Amino acid sequence: MKNFYTKTLVYLLSLESREEQEEFIDLATNRQFQKNPIESEIDYMNMYLEEMEYQQERIAMAHQIQRAEWKMEQEAKKKGIIPQMREEYHSHRNPHLISKIAPEIWGFLSLENSQDRLDAYAFLIMDRWAHYFPQTMKTKDRRTITSLIKAVIEQTKMETEALDRMGAQIKRAQGVSDLELLQEAQINQYYYLLKADYILQDSAHQMDLETLKKTGIKREDFYQI
Repeated sequence: MKNFYTKTLVYLLSLESREEQEEFIDLATNRQFQKNPIESEIDYMNMYLEEMEYQQERIAMAHQIQRAEWKMEQEAKKKGIIPQMREEYHSHRNPHLISKIAPEIWGFLSLENSQDRLDAYAFLIMDRWAHYFPQTMKTKDRRTITSLIKAVIEQTKMETEALDRMGAQIKRAQGVSDLELLQEAQINQYYYLLKADYILQDSAHQMDLETLKKTGIKREDFYQI
């Protein structure tokens, strides 16, 4: 009980607005159930507080990263280096992709592409994957299609996060390519494709593996890229 009330007070004092404080007090005293807290609900409240503390830690960490990147940017500018964002890629720049990607995958990511730049980068990833796995990217298997959409999105998030860091922007301004930046970040360019669900059971993927095998390339080789 002492631990609960101590943590409650610390958290309550950390809330900035009166509305947030009142909302928490309502929850803590269970007013919505028109009864006082009972022992069985204390554990729930402790879990709630721990989750709030975790979220606060994440916010604090994000602010710390922002401050560090701002400082890095200022130091770079003092040296005459202007950080350079990666180029924005859009699907219409690669019209040939339409014939290389399953319509369901293309259609879904095209809709997402209107939302923000992150999804536009997905078309570069699909182009890359289609180079070695053309049949896989044109699969008609519904399970594989769903899995590949998730794979493209996750790969996009992973790569753009690395490429958009201030350190990467500074190196880009100094002539380092995005491919080199991905290699420095030790990012496998086929990571989420290789771990996609159902892909090994897909006949289209097996066709690609057979074709690659004839050229001396094995699936395992892509774990090193």
